[in-house]
Amino acid sequence: MTNTSQDCTQSQSQSFTDSEYASQETIGAEELDNTRHPWGRVFVQKLRAPMEASARECCLNDYCNDGDGTFHDLFDEEWSVGREGALSFIITQSEMPESERLKLSKVHFVIRRDLSHPFNPPILEDLSRNGTFLDASHVGKGRSRVLRSGNFISVLAPKFFLFRFCDLNKNFTVDVPPEIAQHYYMGKKLGAGGCGMVLKVFHVRSCTPYAMKIVQKCQFSEASRAGKQKVLNEIEILKRLKHPCVIQMHEIVNRPEAVFILFELMNGGDLCQRIMSHPLKRLPEDLARVYFLQTCYAVCYLHTQNITHRDLKPENILLATREDVTLAKVTDFGLSKLVRTNSVMKTMCGTPQYVAPEVVNKDRATYTEKVDTWSLGVMLYTAVCGDFPFVLHNGRRQVTLSSFFRTLSRDVQVLIFDCLRLEPEKRPTIEQVLKYKWLADERTRNTVAQLIENAIPGSDDAAV
Repeated sequence: MTNTSQDCTQSQSQSFTDSEYASQETIGAEELDNTRHPWGRVFVQKLRAPMEASARECCLNDYCNDGDGTFHDLFDEEWSVGREGALSFIITQSEMPESERLKLSKVHFVIRRDLSHPFNPPILEDLSRNGTFLDASHVGKGRSRVLRSGNFISVLAPKFFLFRFCDLNKNFTVDVPPEIAQHYYMGKKLGAGGCGMVLKVFHVRSCTPYAMKIVQKCQFSEASRAGKQKVLNEIEILKRLKHPCVIQMHEIVNRPEAVFILFELMNGGDLCQRIMSHPLKRLPEDLARVYFLQTCYAVCYLHTQNITHRDLKPENILLATREDVTLAKVTDFGLSKLVRTNSVMKTMCGTPQYVAPEVVNKDRATYTEKVDTWSLGVMLYTAVCGDFPFVLHNGRRQVTLSSFFRTLSRDVQVLIFDCLRLEPEKRPTIEQVLKYKWLADERTRNTVAQLIENAIPGSDDAAV
């Protein structure tokens, strides 16, 4: 009987196929201590010219492999190889004929690893003019590849397999489809939520990092069909979105056992973390305006696409870098609703502290995209005050405006009050929000325009 689960998935962290590799003890994050452990090992292969041909007649591709010779443990973040100089390993006449060795670059290639986290991948960078090859595939000068255990590294000729690499650090072990395992290296865990886990992954050929959300379909029982629909909603929405302030989807793999969604990676954390980490535990108005304006641009774009987010909150605003002034992007579309013309929404969903009153009002059967305006109002108040404008008590909201709120500018107070109007009919649309005086600040508009231009080539045509 065929094991269908094994057919569908494979582990990114695979065992070695020969005894030498199987005998190598790997080092995981839990084993790191004050003892200095090697993170990798490079075997120098014993290569010889075919007996029937003289060395002068034989090209490097014809050399035969007689197995491993010496090996070198990698401790530092960089291990360099080449013809001469202050290198970690110098290729000599013991490895190849002198006539060929002279074709090597002084520094032919470098193996690097960022040791700030044990799940960061080993990287090979080609610095040569005459070729570095990984498993007979040309890397290219100035380009890099992710290394994996068992990879052969050749110089000058694709099949001159002079080095073999062994990874002594464990990467994150998770079952993924073959098309994911083949093209991506599993990095550290970034987080987990009700509908899945998020990992940092690296594209093997480009070394580009991505965030990959993994949602196991076995989590969806008969009682949680809503969870499955939430993920499917996110997939369909992400496929069609393209805006500088909306998280970009890179690839989706939908398998019977799980859904794998790869996003662009944002390295600055989320807006909630940014608020809480600020010395004031809140954001100055000028900085909050930079993030809020970008969020409004994203929501405006979504609404023009007939999409209502329905779960806007600081945790769903991701920041590109750790810098204060940085690009912000809206993410997590699991609760988004694609709305047809003249249609209304009826599902009760969203995060309680940010959800609009009409969503939970049993007497109101439907609601519109203005639920996002309410969420924006709560989010803005939270950003500039470091607290919620009300608390939930016995299922009812009680207004608790902070004393600090009264010290804010009149313009931001007006915007917050209008976004938090109980009657949706009196609440501004997102287009109207963007016309408020507080968001008309020319300096902020220019800053955000520059952020978008720097992040996305040709962004002058983006709809903001």
